[in-house]
Amino acid sequence: LTFAYPGSQSPVLRDLSLDFKEGAKTALVGPSGAGKTTLINLLTRLEAGYQGQILLGDLEAKSCSLPAWRDLFSVVAQDNNIFAGTVADNLLFGLEKTVSRSDMIRALQVANLWPELDLDTRTGEGGWKLSLGQSQRLQLARAYLRDAPCLILDEATANLDPESEAKVSQAVDRIAREKIVIIIAHRLSTLRKASRLVVMDRGEIVEVGPHEELMAAKGAYWRLYEAQARRA
Repeated sequence: LTFAYPGSQSPVLRDLSLDFKEGAKTALVGPSGAGKTTLINLLTRLEAGYQGQILLGDLEAKSCSLPAWRDLFSVVAQDNNIFAGTVADNLLFGLEKTVSRSDMIRALQVANLWPELDLDTRTGEGGWKLSLGQSQRLQLARAYLRDAPCLILDEATANLDPESEAKVSQAVDRIAREKIVIIIAHRLSTLRKASRLVVMDRGEIVEVGPHEELMAAKGAYWRLYEAQARRA
């Protein structure tokens, strides 16, 4: 892929080539402005006008209708996308298929929310009646019911305490077994268990590998990790 925003002469992504595998968690890391969010926006067709191809299986993004393409993705973001009503209301929000009560309970179990919450628990607008960890896990339960082949986590654990973060990570592991999982997180310590880290800088991929391998190489990822550790 190569992509530049309209009116700009400088590409945000340059000749980027990357594949994602089912059952693996791939984390995109890099400094601000590296192109991580732009790449996610292109994958989900929030941005257009790139050169190259984006494929999911045999489907090519440009040849697929926008609703059909977006049905292939579930996104859990840092923002609290929880609505007033009950837990059940939130699980069913935007879902275009029929699910049973037992399906919803299973989703809560997978997301580490059952019996902590039940289907009749009131959430409040923006999830104010829930903790941040509960809100993020409820979004994961919704993603489980949606059952899209690709799950994107965009800073999904950014504001969580260690206990809540661990519960979210366990839920992601359960949901991710047969899915493509793409993670963006600035807190690099949360990514040590990712299958693969893709290090981006100025719109290019500069390193790829697991945490231990990249730390041993003492390259771009090692510098980012050490700088972050010093600021902690």
